[in-house]
Amino acid sequence: MATRFVVQAPVPAVDSVLTLRTLDLSVNSLKQLPSLAPLSRLKTLKLQGNKLVALPDLTCLPALLDLNAARNELGLGGDAVPCLPTTLSKLDLSSNKLSQVPAALAAGLPALQICNLSSNAITSLAGLGGLPALEELLADDNQIAVIEPSIRELRRLKTLSLRSNCIGSDLSRGQPLAQELFECTAVVVLNLEGNVITKTQLLDMQGVSKFMERRERSKDKSLAGGALLNFSLCGLD
Repeated sequence: MATRFVVQAPVPAVDSVLTLRTLDLSVNSLKQLPSLAPLSRLKTLKLQGNKLVALPDLTCLPALLDLNAARNELGLGGDAVPCLPTTLSKLDLSSNKLSQVPAALAAGLPALQICNLSSNAITSLAGLGGLPALEELLADDNQIAVIEPSIRELRRLKTLSLRSNCIGSDLSRGQPLAQELFECTAVVVLNLEGNVITKTQLLDMQGVSKFMERRERSKDKSLAGGALLNFSLCGLD
C-alpha cells in the first residue's frame, strides 16, 4: 500500500485481515488512521511519509514490536503520541515536529530497545526514565543543550547520538553532559559531531574517565574480532 497517495486508509481491507503481521501505509497523504483494533497480531506498522499530526491510542495492538512514524507532522497539535503498546521494541519518530519527549515515552515502554527522535525540535531528553531496556537513542538535529542527571535511569543505553544539537552552547550552566551519563549508563558510542562542545571540554568533564574506559574495552574487543573502527572521539576530532 506504500506510495499510492491515498488520503484515507481502506478500513474494510484492514478489518478483513485479522491475522496480518505487517501493515505498510507509508508515503501517502494520510492525516488520520482508522481503528486498528482488529489487528491484534500486528507486529510491524509503517506510517512514515504521511501527514499525521497525532497518532491514536495504539495499545489495541498488543503484539506490536516495530513502529515507524517518521516524516510526518506529529507535534503540530495536542499530544502527538499518547499511548503505545508496552511490547514495542523499536520506535522511529524522526523528522516530525516534536518539541518534547512524547507522553507515551514518558509513561514508560519497558521493552523498547531502539528509539529515533532525530530531526525534531526537542530541547530536553528528560522523562525517558521509563525505558529500562533502551540500548540505542538517536536524537540528532534537535535543540538539546543539556543531558540531565535523569539519564542515569537508562542503564542499558549503549549508543547515544546527539549530532547537530546545542551541547556546549551555554557552559555557564555547568557541565552540559551529566556525570551520570558517563558513570551510570553503558554508553560506549557517543556522537557529538556538529555541537559547540570541544574535545578538550569533553575530556575535562566529571565522570568521563569511566566512559573512556568502557570505550577502550569495547574497542579492544572489536579489534580482536577483526572489525574496522572509527577512532574519532565522539566526532569531535
